[in-house]
Amino acid sequence: SYLKIQVTRLQKLQQKEDVQTHIEDVMNELKTGLSSAYRELRELLTTFRLKLDGQSLKAAFEQTISQLRARSDAFEFNLNYQVEHVPFTPQEEIHLLQIAREATQNAFYHSKGDKINISISMDNLSLVTLSAVANGVGIPGDPHKLNHYGLAIMQERSRNLGGDIKIIKSDEGGTAAVFTFVPEYTKSASLQSQTA
Repeated sequence: SYLKIQVTRLQKLQQKEDVQTHIEDVMNELKTGLSSAYRELRELLTTFRLKLDGQSLKAAFEQTISQLRARSDAFEFNLNYQVEHVPFTPQEEIHLLQIAREATQNAFYHSKGDKINISISMDNLSLVTLSAVANGVGIPGDPHKLNHYGLAIMQERSRNLGGDIKIIKSDEGGTAAVFTFVPEYTKSASLQSQTA
């Protein structure tokens, strides 16, 4: 949809005179959008292959870290996976993995730091929390003003799971992406106990 809007904008600009700089801006945005869409497609294909291979969610997280580690050994990655007992639905697993990938890749490419901590846990109230925390330069005051496709992707996936995602400055000076949601099996168990 974004690319369609940009093409329409470009077509309208071509009809006007003396707008070469605006046309170049739109073309640069189109290139960025296409690159992002292509990267997301590759990530989705990798995710579907992981599901078809029958690997666990933890193994998929570890594979994501291995892929990034292969690109640069300058980063230290830590995975704190504490939800082995949670029976996520396939949809929840895909969205969790993709949110973690997007957050981790954003940190990898933009943080200018050297450490990324990924954590997924569940509290006593059945709230699952996924976080990716990177040291480095951090984010500007309002991350929602940034034109990041990755942020839009994470927000859309968050909505699909009925969750909430926040991008905040971490106490150490870097950036934290924190996603929380209640998994389906907890909702089902709660409904069953209410009807019993």
